[in-house]
Amino acid sequence: MTSPLGVDPKVLREQAARMHEFADQRAEHVSNVVRIASTFTGAWTGQGGDAVQKALESYVQEASDTRREEMEIADALIQAANQYDQTDADAAGGLSGQMGI
Repeated sequence: MTSPLGVDPKVLREQAARMHEFADQRAEHVSNVVRIASTFTGAWTGQGGDAVQKALESYVQEASDTRREEMEIADALIQAANQYDQTDADAAGGLSGQMGI
């Protein structure tokens, strides 16, 4: 036997807000890493410098991709909460109409 879908839109919105916070923190962290790395890039030359630069670029790209995914998840949670609220409102309106209230 299946159980009914239990969703609390408020909780979804709270989780979305937390995901947005995480994404913002990630962006700040990446910015700090790049700032710190830029202070010692001159110390690395030749193949070592190229490797460090490539690693930093890869890190920034991966972090950017992760942040984008976090934002997409947060936006999807908000959309789900909104749709759930709308479904409840539509159902309540339909029931009120059928009952003449």
